[in-house]
Amino acid sequence: MNEDSNQLEESPTDTTFDCYIHGTSPVKNARSSHRKYFNCILQKKDEAIRVVCFSSQKPTELTTLQVTKIPVRVTNFSKTNTGDINLDNQTKFTPLSNQPFAYSDTLTANGTVLISSLAQVAVEQLVTVKAEGMHVSGVKKTPTLCQRVLSKQEVTIRDPTSSVKVILWGSWVNSLQSNKTYLLQNLRVKTNKNERYLNTAKIEKFLFQEVEPFQVPLAEVDPTNETASITGKIVAVQQVTNTIACITCNKNVVPIPEDDTLGECQGCKLLQTLSSCTSQWYIRVTVQSSTDPFLKRRLTLYNQQVMQPIAALKLELNINPTNERKMTLAILKSNKTLNFSTIHPHIKLQI
Repeated sequence: MNEDSNQLEESPTDTTFDCYIHGTSPVKNARSSHRKYFNCILQKKDEAIRVVCFSSQKPTELTTLQVTKIPVRVTNFSKTNTGDINLDNQTKFTPLSNQPFAYSDTLTANGTVLISSLAQVAVEQLVTVKAEGMHVSGVKKTPTLCQRVLSKQEVTIRDPTSSVKVILWGSWVNSLQSNKTYLLQNLRVKTNKNERYLNTAKIEKFLFQEVEPFQVPLAEVDPTNETASITGKIVAVQQVTNTIACITCNKNVVPIPEDDTLGECQGCKLLQTLSSCTSQWYIRVTVQSSTDPFLKRRLTLYNQQVMQPIAALKLELNINPTNERKMTLAILKSNKTLNFSTIHPHIKLQI
């Protein structure tokens, strides 16, 4: 049995794949039939996909795999003509003893999702984002496939990491205003060619609430130039900010005067050990082109994006305890040429 298990884990085939289970929904009734189904998200190695499962036997099994974060090999599934994956009673989920790739917390985040993280989220997944309204278009009338005419409005929103387009449909037009910060819930992730955007969902109710503005600078976005690249060196660091994030609500934690190993959250007031918290990094740099010294471009990196130049420059830094001054000096002294490809809403780096 062990030999079979080891053989199974050698590599997936065309009829199998390895994944983690995320976002198992309650069982629903199909509109066009009496079949019961539920949705879940499968995190594969290079993508996350939202699938339908037509089985009343699987929710408990998949919920357990989701909670325990155990990787599985999926077999006996079917594919539609469009390539979508369907699961049913015959589908098998075999736990793997080794992790084939890293588990992503983004896909099961209960809190807000950073706009720069949307590339890691499955298409059709519902997300919550905190963002500022940046540009609000006029309302248009658009015919739909069911021969209805719906109102449609496009809104560009941004957070400290990047920006994204939101399409408001029907009664939700004129809900958002520019220069106001919102908590937006039940937005569905969509894709069009290489661009991801957010949509108000058909069934789930779109929720929006005005909240306090961000305390750090927001992403600078040129809507006329969403794709650009530059090869060069980081020649200036305008700002490096390192805040400590609460373990429950992700808001700023401040060390208490009585003990510098403890901190209090400025949001939920939770007292916690600083060693259990994570650092949130925000860096603004200037890159000078290696081919044209007069060409310089300012880039903003936030948290996960900060790790990219650190890894590309092979800097030996322990990110969490490293202070802003050490980070600035290490980046400037590295003096290495990088290729920054800013493909909205991501920043990719290569040596």
